[in-house]
Amino acid sequence: MTTLQQAEAADHAQIEELDRLVIVKSVIYTSGERDPRAPLPRPPDQGKRYLMGHDPRLPRMPDRPTLFDFYKLRFGPSNHMLQSARLAQKNGLPEKLVLACLVHDIGVAGFIRGDHGYWAAQLVEPYVERAYQHARRHKWYMSARLLTVNDLYAFDPDVRVELDEFTDVVGRHFRQPEEGLGFDESPSAHMWRTIMWPTRYL
Repeated sequence: MTTLQQAEAADHAQIEELDRLVIVKSVIYTSGERDPRAPLPRPPDQGKRYLMGHDPRLPRMPDRPTLFDFYKLRFGPSNHMLQSARLAQKNGLPEKLVLACLVHDIGVAGFIRGDHGYWAAQLVEPYVERAYQHARRHKWYMSARLLTVNDLYAFDPDVRVELDEFTDVVGRHFRQPEEGLGFDESPSAHMWRTIMWPTRYL
């Protein structure tokens, strides 16, 4: 079988899989486009199964996904966050602030725009718990200010940054759960699963 034939066979298999599934968007995906008080219009299922796991239209996530897997397979363009983290490194900030710059917009990149700072903080809080508890006992102003400065000046469309530049920083300051993000029973695990399977029916 040629490469072209293999690609066409894979496309055909994906179409067949989609034909066997009913994919329904949840209210959060349609709110603002329609009145959320009205019942969700349900497509005719004709005996098909509702999607409950991997959406075949998306790249498959590993069994034990890491933060980098989410950057590569679920988050939208993240060049701004990468630029922000690199700028923080160049400015000599502590690695914890470099990490904060790297993840500060993951709410927007992978989940939701409204109140995205709060969503991002909640997503990562269980994995940086010790630093979080330490920061709660101190004034936050300067850390927040340094994060903001390295945020505002990280929108250069000509600067490209590779995620792998931050492997060591993430390894030292982000507790990657052995089970994979979304499967570790943390208070935010359900949020990671929602990003992983955004069209899962329940």
